Amino acid sequence: MTPHWATTLIGKPYVIGGEGPDKFDCWGLVRWCFINQFGIDMPRITIGGPTAADRAKAIREVEDASGWRPCADSRPGDRDILLMYGPSGRHVALALAVNGGVHVLHCIEEVGVTLTSFSEMWFLGFKDITIWRKA
Repeated sequence: MTPHWATTLIGKPYVIGGEGPDKFDCWGLVRWCFINQFGIDMPRITIGGPTAADRAKAIREVEDASGWRPCADSRPGDRDILLMYGPSGRHVALALAVNGGVHVLHCIEEVGVTLTSFSEMWFLGFKDITIWRKA
């Protein structure tokens, strides 16, 4: 079986403001994947911020600039964006179909880029997951 392209990113370090290809933050990883793997430009934003209003503004910028919208599905599909709360606050990731299941490609502090089964995200402390899909 040919390894999934995402496996080449595993272990790359988390660096605030990192946009790849050798270091990432969570949005930088998602943005890099869309541009480099799927040929879809995504806006450059900062998901983090000191206030909830800053984070909400960043999310609205993604909606306005890219056409992505939250959907009501409870299970993500390939290339959906996941917005959630994690142990360190707001987090964004990319859902990918890998080896017959849905996995989450994301970049977190102290771990870097990792690929996690979607079903394990809750147990790792990631809650209130919203699935975003291209409208």
